[in-house]
Amino acid sequence: MLQYLIFALVSDVMQAVVTGVHAGLLLSQSGQESRTSLAQDQGLQISLKAPLGNTETKEVLKRRKREWILPSINIPENSRRPFPEMIVQVKSTVENVVYSLSGPGADQPPTGLFLIDKKSGEVIVTKALDREQQAKYTLTARATSEDAKEEYELIINVIDQNDNKPVFQQDTFLGSVNETTPVGYEFMTVVATDADEPGSGNSDIRYAIQSQDPPLPSDAFSINDVTGGIMLNSTSFDTKNISNYTLIILAADMEGNGLSALTKAIVTLTDSNDEGPQDDKDKTADPVVI
Repeated sequence: MLQYLIFALVSDVMQAVVTGVHAGLLLSQSGQESRTSLAQDQGLQISLKAPLGNTETKEVLKRRKREWILPSINIPENSRRPFPEMIVQVKSTVENVVYSLSGPGADQPPTGLFLIDKKSGEVIVTKALDREQQAKYTLTARATSEDAKEEYELIINVIDQNDNKPVFQQDTFLGSVNETTPVGYEFMTVVATDADEPGSGNSDIRYAIQSQDPPLPSDAFSINDVTGGIMLNSTSFDTKNISNYTLIILAADMEGNGLSALTKAIVTLTDSNDEGPQDDKDKTADPVVI
């Protein structure tokens, strides 16, 4: 009976030791997991050692990589401000970082248009921008340290200025119409385009007839100020004396109040052939007497 009690006591002690060892392993692993999670959050490089005296070392590199999208930056084209000009500053909360910039306009064509200070994160533009060459730049700014890496997306919009006047598709437009065509009939169209931002006032063109030669009948033609369609505006034509009219057409952006250009429209009026052929013989002449 005494031997049995001693054996049971020894068994309980051994079980407690074994249980304690297992508990220590679980606690050690749990602590490592906690430290690993913290390291992942803080972007640290950590070294973990295996439990129970295992001398094998496992290097685990955890680098934080955050991506931020900053508000768009609007820069007017053709700026006359002194260059280089600082447009934004990228600021990381991590210490001892090095800033870099990549993308079209930075390290890709047109290279050198945008630069970043490696220490301060200040982004500068080196010269005036041209919206007609490129209206938008998407850049990536990086803040890199030994243990962390952050990326910032920079979107730079080039704001349009009214620096392009309308351009007619032809130097001279030719059209023809019958003199008996009803008033209001659109028989030809002049077209101009503007290289400024589509859908803006800078490219919103209006048309007008500046002059007509010959001047009579006055206001013989009219034009749709939005489409450039030319219409008859009179029925008092005499094609026997005048068959060609020259119109000077103006196109102006900013809804007719901005930059402008001129072109020529030559209109040919065709005869309606409303008179029958004439007999050259004089039917009233005296008969020939033989």
